[in-house]
Amino acid sequence: MKIKKNILFLLSIIAFISMLYVNVYAADNIVTINNVDDLSNAIQNQQDGQVWQINAGTYNLTQDDLNKYKDVQPGNSNQGNWYFPIHKNNITIEGINGTVIITSDVQSTNGAWATQDFVTVWGDNVTIKDIDFKCKKDVNKAIEIMGKDFTLKNCNIVKLDNFSGSIAFNSNDIGNATIDNVTLDSWITASYSNSGTLTTSNITIDFTNNECAGLDGFLPVIKAPKNGTVKNTNFNLYVDSKTNLIGQVFTDNLPEGTTIHLTEDATVDKMLDIKTSNVTLDLGGHKLTASDNFTSTWENKNDAHLLQVLNASNVTIKNGSLVTTDKNKHGVNVFDSNNVTLENLKVDHTNAITGAPIVINNSSVTVNGNLDLTIGENSWYGINVDPKDGNASLNFAQGSSVSMNGKDQDLVVKLDGEKEHISISGAKEVGLELDEKGDFVIKDQPLEKDDTPNTGLNNNLVIIISILALCSLSIITLKKIQD
Repeated sequence: MKIKKNILFLLSIIAFISMLYVNVYAADNIVTINNVDDLSNAIQNQQDGQVWQINAGTYNLTQDDLNKYKDVQPGNSNQGNWYFPIHKNNITIEGINGTVIITSDVQSTNGAWATQDFVTVWGDNVTIKDIDFKCKKDVNKAIEIMGKDFTLKNCNIVKLDNFSGSIAFNSNDIGNATIDNVTLDSWITASYSNSGTLTTSNITIDFTNNECAGLDGFLPVIKAPKNGTVKNTNFNLYVDSKTNLIGQVFTDNLPEGTTIHLTEDATVDKMLDIKTSNVTLDLGGHKLTASDNFTSTWENKNDAHLLQVLNASNVTIKNGSLVTTDKNKHGVNVFDSNNVTLENLKVDHTNAITGAPIVINNSSVTVNGNLDLTIGENSWYGINVDPKDGNASLNFAQGSSVSMNGKDQDLVVKLDGEKEHISISGAKEVGLELDEKGDFVIKDQPLEKDDTPNTGLNNNLVIIISILALCSLSIITLKKIQD
């Protein structure tokens, strides 16, 4: 019994010492930062495995702060004078107790590598979260990452004039990198890297009034490593009329899970081709049309449509107007695509050279909300549905509606090809009916009560009144004769 008590006592002492060790280690591992001097000291003296806890406030790195670590030459850079270099591994930097803003009043032009970045991460498995960054005014990259397995979460890259600075990965292998709940006014790219997986979610890029709008090669999207992938959900991109929608947005680099928000009326110089699945184009109540410079080779390649969805699934176009010009054929051409949604959309085909407002070939399309079609003298009809050696379907969802205006023509939906491979649903509910050729036209609308012609009893009443009037006239005439 005595031996057991001694063993228990010894184990208790060991457990107590272990707890002391853990607590001391944990305390040594955490760096508490309350002012900019603490922050610059942490950058200067950083060690593997540290957790920097930065209390709420604005931290302005002055030249005196930068001088503390100006001689640090991280990685293979062979140069110093970095603004915010993180070169140790397994470091976590987090804002606590409110908003944290890190900035610097030291200005430099974009020359040497160190002057191009604001935050530069060389270490592996570095995490930055709950911090806003306001870069130097002449900004290039807000954050550049040379390490693997980087995480950025709950951060805002603050806009300066017309740009915020980008987030760029520049390592051979980015590992498993994560960016979540981040806003910026630039782009995210891993295209300088060869491999790895970039997982992004809840990203917002505001590219309106941006100094890079319209410039070739500057893409406000999320780009994957050369031989890697992007796994994206809920990316919201805001663009204006200055943005080149075709050259900068709707490219092969557009990731799935993106919603493009148009903030004003815009034009395109070529057919806008949506080839990425799980994408939404939200027109935001604005108009998209062809510019005066719109070019196509449509006689050979059929590329004069205003907008096309090609080989994509789960695409939505909503909340605005698509207006064709005399340079366009179809307004919307959906080809080899599934689950395409047209929601609260106006398609004006008044001035098109030929074609129809909407064409559906070997695709499935759903109409949500209101669909308002306008046809012109050269329009075939409203909507063409053709299976094209496959299957085609058009579904008018519950609560939707369709209207068509323009020339004296009521053929709303024309069915072509093998009709047994075509499915139309919800047509009756939106006021369409089959004509004698099996196409869909607008149902005859009943006249208002006051305009209803006299039939039945009303006709009989007219006859009776007429007879009585005739009899009265006869009696009056007979009486005059007698007199």
